[in-house]
Amino acid sequence: MKPHWLITLSLTLMLAMACSKDEEATEEAPDSGEPAAPPAENTEPITQSEPENTETNSEPSNASTNATSFPIPNPDANLPAGKQRDWSYGTGQPADLDRAYIGQPASVITNAFGMPNSFTNVNGLIVWNYNQMKISWQGTNYNKARVILAPDPQVSARVRTVTVDPSSAVLGDGSSDPDAPSPAP
Repeated sequence: MKPHWLITLSLTLMLAMACSKDEEATEEAPDSGEPAAPPAENTEPITQSEPENTETNSEPSNASTNATSFPIPNPDANLPAGKQRDWSYGTGQPADLDRAYIGQPASVITNAFGMPNSFTNVNGLIVWNYNQMKISWQGTNYNKARVILAPDPQVSARVRTVTVDPSSAVLGDGSSDPDAPSPAP
């Protein structure tokens, strides 16, 4: 599947090309012996009085806009805040992923990371699996985390432990291979 910004860019360019073809067609009269109709008055495009927000505006301000002038959106912008953050793990700091959420209700996890990619029930505990994480542990980067929840009658479930999925080690090119050995720290 193509990224959203690439599809938007392609559609915008096609629209700009189609509009420029329409302008060329009205400027040239068909070879029917009749003179071309003069352009109607007030055919200037309406300009906006407010400055454009180039981060969210996917349409060019005119047909001659260069495609390279479009800002490239941040692919992480659609991720929940907890997935956009670079996490440390196992350093003993209170802000580590393995310590920050201990004892918190399950709703805090879903607010931070969104809904889990998958879940299982193991011996009465609920295990939520999250992809697209950014976790640094012992000199290696990982992209999957497991949140283990214990039932709690007051809030349905509370975080018992957060762990790193060791099979999600990220290689130098950004891909992960579960069969590859972990890189040396």
